[in-house]
Amino acid sequence: MSRIACWVLGSFALLFAATFVLTVSNSPEPLLLWICAGFCVLISLACFSTVAHGPAIRLIGATVFAVYAFYLFDALSRILRTPLDGHFHWRWLTAFEGPFEGLIVFGLPGLYVAIRGRYPLWGKAAPAFLGKNYCQDEEQNRQLQKLE
Repeated sequence: MSRIACWVLGSFALLFAATFVLTVSNSPEPLLLWICAGFCVLISLACFSTVAHGPAIRLIGATVFAVYAFYLFDALSRILRTPLDGHFHWRWLTAFEGPFEGLIVFGLPGLYVAIRGRYPLWGKAAPAFLGKNYCQDEEQNRQLQKLE
C-alpha cells in the first residue's frame, strides 16, 4: 500500500477510534464500542508503525477470520434451532449463504494474513494491498508458466 494511503487510512482509523471512545458513555453496550476502538487503534498501528506493523497485521487478519467464523457458526446454530415442520425450506440455505461467502471472501484471506503476515496473491483485493509486489509476483508467475 502506498505511503499516502497508509496515512489516510491510519488517520481515519484514529478518528474513528476517538469517536467510539467519545460515544461510550451514551451506549447501552460500551464493551462493543471499546472493542471497535481497539480495532481501529490496531489498524492505525499497522499504518503508522514500522515496528508494530507485522504483529498488528497478523492480529487484524486473525480478528477478521474469527469474526466471520463466528458469524458462520452463529448462522448454523440458528438454522439448526429452526424447526422444519416436515417441509423443505430454502430459508436455511439463504441464511447460510451470506456468512459462508463472507468466510470465503474475507475470512480465508484474513487467516492467511494471520499465518503468513502478508495478503495473499489470490485474495480479492490483492492489487490494492500488495501494490508493486503484486505486479512483480504476477510477472514471476507468467515467466514460470512459460518455462513449464
